[in-house]
Amino acid sequence: MSDAEAISKHFLKSPPDAWADTFKTNITSLYYVSMTFLPLLAKGGKATPGYASSIINVTSISGFMKGNSAGQFAYATSKAGATHLTRMLATVFAGTKVRVNCIAPGIFPSEMTAGDSGEDNKSKLDMEMSNPAGKQICSISRAGLTDAIY
Repeated sequence: MSDAEAISKHFLKSPPDAWADTFKTNITSLYYVSMTFLPLLAKGGKATPGYASSIINVTSISGFMKGNSAGQFAYATSKAGATHLTRMLATVFAGTKVRVNCIAPGIFPSEMTAGDSGEDNKSKLDMEMSNPAGKQICSISRAGLTDAIY
């Protein structure tokens, strides 16, 4: 990863439509589903006093990490965008009493991350976990707002 020409050539193999599709799936869909269901969710919170409706978006730890997410730039960038969208929606929806939060799972053994599963139908990671930032990362929720601590 020190030859600028090779890096550029490798990553430009990914067509622009692949980026657009990833962003449509991971950000745009969250936006439109949230906006569409907001009136119903607000009514639901009013129907049962003491309870509030919630939107929980699933992002990824890849959206917080400085690493290259195994070269999946569109995925990691879109998950970071989904986390920020969650913060924005939480702020805008606060007056409606609809809470908006996200969870950001880390890597876990699956056929996508570890290849084929073994005879026992279990996948095993053969990589070491890393945290290039060198700091703890977690999400907390207060008053419906989601903050990331770096």
